[in-house]
Amino acid sequence: MSILESLRMETSTTSEPKSQISRITIQEAKERLDRGEKVYFLDVRGVPDEYQIKGSVCYEPLAILSAEHVELGIPKDSLIFTY
Repeated sequence: MSILESLRMETSTTSEPKSQISRITIQEAKERLDRGEKVYFLDVRGVPDEYQIKGSVCYEPLAILSAEHVELGIPKDSLIFTY
């Protein structure tokens, strides 16, 4: 399933079941970083601010969902954390 499909499922207003999305704590994310795992932080809150994780990339979800074609440039060999 692509990122766009996941975003669409999360923003769906239907009563259909959503796909399973793994959730982790901040501590678990830090442990993965400390182990040297390749991670990619995707900020989908819409607007960068002072709380944006250093090195993360900010995307506006509604702009992505309404676009006909989107290339996000997310590395395929990284674990993706969205927030």
